[in-house]
Amino acid sequence: MVDNIPPAKPPHPAQPLPGRLTRTEDGILARFDYTGLRALVVEPDDEARDAIESALRSIGIARTYGARSAAHAIEIAADLDVDLMLCDVTLDYPEGDDGLSFVLDVREDRTPLDEDIPILFFAGDAGSFSVMEAKRLGVHDFLAKPVPLKRLESSLQRLMRAHFPTRVQPSA
Repeated sequence: MVDNIPPAKPPHPAQPLPGRLTRTEDGILARFDYTGLRALVVEPDDEARDAIESALRSIGIARTYGARSAAHAIEIAADLDVDLMLCDVTLDYPEGDDGLSFVLDVREDRTPLDEDIPILFFAGDAGSFSVMEAKRLGVHDFLAKPVPLKRLESSLQRLMRAHFPTRVQPSA
């Protein structure tokens, strides 16, 4: 089900952000405001997709949308503004045989997804070609499955600092 509620605006910078104080991988204490963010998880395996969506909700991203294929992700994106995407590198995609082809179409604005959407890639086998090609396509991070919760959270924190800096508040 797709909701049509606009994403919540982050609070004014003078107000403390919601959420718990978290120590980042570089040792900084900060609050990360995931309120209203919409995450699209594109993963062909039902169990893996459910696990990733559950992990995102436990971190604080309540609005997760699962897609079993690139075509399903495009259907969801046609009805919904998505803030970030987590995508498996191995997808059944009409114009190619993998998630890299799908991300290329996103980056070249051939899908309803924003061409600049932050993307996290994951795969069972993080081969060097896939990693290099993903980086060339502007993928924020490449995670090997199974993805430990702490690793996912660290990657999301780096993504938040890079793409949503107003949603990150270092502690004083």
